[in-house]
Order: sequence, then C-alpha cells, then structure tokens
Amino acid sequence: MAGSLLTNTQPQNVPATQQEQNGPGRNTTVGHDQVVVEDITEVAGGPVLRLNPATTLELQQLMRVMETMAQTMATPNAQINERFDRWRIGRPVYRRPYPEHFDQEEFPRGFKVPDFALFSGDGLQSIVEHIGRFTAQCAEIGHREALKLRLFPSTLTGAAFSWYVKLPQNSVLNWQVMEQVFHEQFYRPEPEVSMADLAKIS
Repeated sequence: MAGSLLTNTQPQNVPATQQEQNGPGRNTTVGHDQVVVEDITEVAGGPVLRLNPATTLELQQLMRVMETMAQTMATPNAQINERFDRWRIGRPVYRRPYPEHFDQEEFPRGFKVPDFALFSGDGLQSIVEHIGRFTAQCAEIGHREALKLRLFPSTLTGAAFSWYVKLPQNSVLNWQVMEQVFHEQFYRPEPEVSMADLAKIS
C-alpha cells in the first residue's frame, strides 16, 4: 500500500497540457498550446535547448532592440547634438522677415482681411500702384505698420512671393524697409521714347 502511494505522485486535477514534461527529448509547454522548448539534448557541456521558431524570432528581435538602446546610451551627448544640428540645418524652415513680436499685435475687432490685388513680379505691374492699392485696401489699419507687414505677403504671388519667403529673418524691421526692398527688387524703369521712335510710329 505504501508503494502504491509513492508511485501516484501527479496531481489528479491538473490538465495534461499543464503537466511538466521536462525529460530529455520531450516538449516543455507553457499555457495550453505555446511550445517554448521543443527539444532538450544532453551533451558533455550540459543540456542544449532547441527553441520554438517563433520564440527564437522574438528573442532575436528583443536582442536587436537591446543592442540599439545600448548604442544610443553609449553615444556621447555631443554626438547626438551634432546629428540633430545637421538635421535641423539641412531642413528648410520659413522665418518671417519682420520681428516676431509683430505677430502679437491684434487686429481691430470685426476687421476682415480684404481681397487684395496680387503682385506677381512679372514686370508688367507697377510697384507704385501695387503699394498704393494695398495701402488703400488696408484702410483703418493703414497706419499700423506691424499689421501691414503681416498682411503684405498676402498680396504676393509667383516670383514675388518666392522672393519674399527668402528674405532673411529680422531683415524688415518696419514698413519703410519693406517698401524699400520691394522697390529695389521689382522696380523696372519706364523705357524712354525718343523723337526717332515717335517718328517710326507715325
């Protein structure tokens, strides 16, 4: 009777998939259907485990993540900053040519942005007429240069707008400077008409 008690050592209520099967050449199970270790081979140096392919792949991916983290932690801060600076310098960023605090000035309550006439810089439009029309359309805010500078790029298109976005940051400190650089870039003198030219026309 004592012998029968010693041989019956497995719990009666444990499912078969939960029982340990760790002998050489047997599967080791975790849960009901996930096989982690497919085989155990005894060699001189000790047991060698053959893992489930899915488990092996997960371990490889985990090792790569850990290696990447270790390399990142080992990289000096100076090198990280240098890489970030190279990325930041190489990435084009638009900077407004007027001072940043101009964007903090609020428009009058109820103000609506006019439907501005556009200037393309193709040489067929007068810059004097464009500035005069823009100032007239600004109406009640025409005397507030910060607001005028904020609205002015809305009147440009084509080559003129491309020129504007390339202006250096803080290169336009007031409306007078804006008019000056605009005039220098797009002013085209009227062709002179001589008497000989008039004679040809007639």
